[in-house]
Amino acid sequence: MLYIFCIYIFYSLQSGPATMGLKGGSEVFLITSATQALAMILLHTFWSIIFFNAFDVNNYMHIAYVVGTHLFVSLITLLNVHEMYIATLLPNYIILLATAALAFKVAGGSKASLLRFVKCQ
Repeated sequence: MLYIFCIYIFYSLQSGPATMGLKGGSEVFLITSATQALAMILLHTFWSIIFFNAFDVNNYMHIAYVVGTHLFVSLITLLNVHEMYIATLLPNYIILLATAALAFKVAGGSKASLLRFVKCQ
């Protein structure tokens, strides 16, 4: 019975007015947070590939790229306080695409292997 009560409290707290951020918040806050979380998960995966490979081959440019883009992406999320969601998500997803391409190249991928993958060969 205690578990049912705890679950009821948990779900009632999630649907309350305070779940959309402090001081009210925007209606698109939830979807923006979800897309930002997706970008951060993928970025951390790609950054790990680039970062550890850069240490293996002593490529300090890639290390600087990972640290610099990590700092930029982290700091640009501070614009969410002012509800400037497009100014946050657009640069993050541009960096995500560039980082994905770099991670693919670092992992040994090539244009030919990408085309073979797309054509299922």
